[in-house]
Amino acid sequence: QTPDVVWLHLALQLNVVAPSVLTARLLRHMAAGSSVIFVGSTLSEKAVAGKFSYCTAKHAMVGLMRATAQDLLRSGMHTMLVCPGITDTPMVREAIRGQETAFEGFASDLQGRM
Repeated sequence: QTPDVVWLHLALQLNVVAPSVLTARLLRHMAAGSSVIFVGSTLSEKAVAGKFSYCTAKHAMVGLMRATAQDLLRSGMHTMLVCPGITDTPMVREAIRGQETAFEGFASDLQGRM
């Protein structure tokens, strides 16, 4: 398998399969008025170059949330997908090393559009 396929598989396992399994196991213990909250990303709604696997997985989370909402339609339970902006983490800092100025402009623009 090519590296892109491997990363796509891992991203889908983490962002779609794991939340699906967890949700299925927890729903039987949840009552009306409960909420299922998925955590997406600003890239759940848009895509950027060089982030194929991440963007694909985060877009799939939108579908997961929408399908779950349909399945819960008359249960009194709700779903939502929280899409936080760019978070200052060691992973992000490593990814932008040497490009901090360009990144600040990108992040500001990205946040302003959402």
